[in-house]
Amino acid sequence: TSAITLPYLKALTPAPHVFQSALSDVYVEYRLVAQAVASAPRPRAQVLAEIEASGYRCVLSGQKAYNGVALISRDAAADVVVDIPDFADEQRRVIAASYGDTRVINVYVPNGQSVGSDKYRYKLDWLDALHGWLESELKKHPRLAIVGDFNIAPEDRDVHDPELWRDQVLCSDPERERLAALLKLGLVDTFRL
Repeated sequence: TSAITLPYLKALTPAPHVFQSALSDVYVEYRLVAQAVASAPRPRAQVLAEIEASGYRCVLSGQKAYNGVALISRDAAADVVVDIPDFADEQRRVIAASYGDTRVINVYVPNGQSVGSDKYRYKLDWLDALHGWLESELKKHPRLAIVGDFNIAPEDRDVHDPELWRDQVLCSDPERERLAALLKLGLVDTFRL
């Protein structure tokens, strides 16, 4: 699901009018986000140079073989943060930056593998840490958009066969509760507008 109609991309913003502004920024200023930006076979410096040669600026956080997030814009990014502060994590799943008075946070939420697994527990802990950090980010940045791959189907209508997916990873109650908790911070699921 998507605010920009890309598969598995969700955008959450503090209010509908901010979403409209954020969408305008995407189209007018060509701001892009990407997830699963693993380190490429080419050197990172070369990739960044090619992006910049095309008139864009890029901030990214990636790792070899898998994971990684990036923000690409014609504008320079300010106040860049990689990772969730105070959450020990080797995986590159978060990047945030400010563009003017708008804060953009791009996340690649862990998949969780299967309910009950260590990777599922990691996903739930990761979402709890994200919640705590977003709470403080919203106080500092009232114009905030969080986008990315959330790896959570918010409702049964978001999957082809709800009975097949019931209580499975991506559709479990604990995952959905944590996504709902993000919305309760004052964010709006812009796909549902």
